[in-house]
Amino acid sequence: MSMKVCHVTNMHKPFDGRIFRKQCISLSKYYDVSLIQGRSEDQVVDGIHVYGIPVAEGQIKRMVTIKPFLKKALEVDADVYHIHDPELLRIIPALKRKGKKVIFDSHENFPGVLLIKEWMPQQIRKMVSRIYIKYEKHYLRYCDAIISVTPSIVERLSHIGPRTFMVTNYPIYKESEDHRRWGASVCFAGGITKEWMHHSIIESLTNTNATYRIVGGCPYKEYENRLRQLSGWGHVEYLGKIKHEEVNGFLQESSAGMAVYTYDDANVDFKEGTLGNQKIFEYMMAGIPIITSHLKLWEEIVRTNDCGLCVEPNDTKSISDAINYIVNNPKEAERMGNNAAKAVREKYNWSIQEKELYKVYEYVETVQ
Repeated sequence: MSMKVCHVTNMHKPFDGRIFRKQCISLSKYYDVSLIQGRSEDQVVDGIHVYGIPVAEGQIKRMVTIKPFLKKALEVDADVYHIHDPELLRIIPALKRKGKKVIFDSHENFPGVLLIKEWMPQQIRKMVSRIYIKYEKHYLRYCDAIISVTPSIVERLSHIGPRTFMVTNYPIYKESEDHRRWGASVCFAGGITKEWMHHSIIESLTNTNATYRIVGGCPYKEYENRLRQLSGWGHVEYLGKIKHEEVNGFLQESSAGMAVYTYDDANVDFKEGTLGNQKIFEYMMAGIPIITSHLKLWEEIVRTNDCGLCVEPNDTKSISDAINYIVNNPKEAERMGNNAAKAVREKYNWSIQEKELYKVYEYVETVQ
């Protein structure tokens, strides 16, 4: 009889790319897999039992509604529980008392993320971050294994629990038809927040003849209003949200993908870049070059694979120079785009990371 595995998330969408489309689907090849989540009804999808926990909308309410997740987890009676949110660390001792094995999957550097959360009053962020560090250390000692997505987070967590593994968030590679256009536009797909330096990019557009094409939601209306007031907004084509399956086609209509990120001093995992964010790899999979920040991990990807350009996120001239080089040299853009697609096909894809996930579960099976 195959081992029963149950993934649990209270904050992520029910069919989250990393949790469901990658991890649950991959594990279902060898294990009996289920998923407990707080955003949809009970259903069976791709052979996986998805259990819905009714939770009121709102960040705070989701964070504090924990007991129903533990109750359902115990009803499922799995052998291994794979926990995806820091709020759910509190259910781990109860699972361990029932003789269950537990994996915690840290998608982000949570102590750093808490310091830049705009929904939280700034004056209490440092205190909350310090409390979380103690909270995390207390509960992670119960875990049989810890997973994270990028080297800096893995290193930090390995000091808490030596059974720490890296399983990155590379995309599921899919062959697609080549509809690339090497015109005078660059693009962005994702959340429109200030960390992605849209204000610098838009300001830089006044020194180019390029259009900045954007898809995605803007969670902070104040920031969107700020962007619309910039002199370069006339160069912007903002399309709002589109379906995930339409993203690749959208990307191929531009000559480069923009991933210009600036980190806050607190956000340690982004000081070197992260392998947890799919953005640059989705651009690469679409076969377009990337224009990204001088962050160690991302710069290494660009340099090693010759697939884009790096810029200073606060330097509009650095950004405009990169955009001008790409849009004015379509043959060079195509060459770098081909290199990008080859790198994803051969190195930066989920089929490789799937093997790392299996190693975690093979280890957990041996834990007494």
